[in-house]
Amino acid sequence: MLFNSLEFGLFLPFVFILYWFVLRRNFRIQNIFLLAASYFFYATWDWNQTVLDALRSAGFGGFEEYESFRRKKEGAPVEVKPEKAAAAT
Repeated sequence: MLFNSLEFGLFLPFVFILYWFVLRRNFRIQNIFLLAASYFFYATWDWNQTVLDALRSAGFGGFEEYESFRRKKEGAPVEVKPEKAAAAT
């Protein structure tokens, strides 16, 4: 889903109306809904990145191995951290 697509043109008003008019009494539910809507939006673009973002926002860090695997799969260059490169030699 791109920002200039018809899907986004339908998605944004739906989320806006639910967030401001239907769920307006409970801020916690509003925030959970907005988080879920943003995960859905990014999942339509790249679900691998969404899984990584969800894990990081849940408080888990250090997913360099997962990110390295994802970058290899996409054919992007993989960055090697200096301390890992020194330990490998």
